[in-house]
Order: sequence, then C-alpha cells, then structure tokens
Amino acid sequence: MRYSKEIKEQAVQDYLSGRGSLETIIETYHISSGSVLEKWLKRYTSGKEIKATSKGINKSYETGT
Repeated sequence: MRYSKEIKEQAVQDYLSGRGSLETIIETYHISSGSVLEKWLKRYTSGKEIKATSKGINKSYETGT
C-alpha cells in the first residue's frame, strides 16, 4: 500500500501522544501491519524525515529477495 507523508506523520503523532494503541492507530489509518507503523515510529523518533511511500516499489525490492 501507498501512504502519504501526511498520513504517516499523523499516525505517528497520534500514537506518540497516546491517542490510541498500536492496534487502534493501525485500524484508524488502515495501515497494513504493526511492523509498518513501527518502522515509521523508528524513523520519526530517530529524527529522520518521514516521506510518502514511493510509487512502483515492489515486494521483492522491499524484502531484498
């Protein structure tokens, strides 16, 4: 799935501000899995920019297979 930068940032901010559990945020923003949100959280809390998901990235590229 593709996610905009705004959706990613809002989901991360909602989670960090205590507006819901990991599961609640995943359901609210229709995120494919907890590991996706956890990856965004890690980028955000390490000071890295959260970017929109790029078009055309396929599963084999993401997993390195």
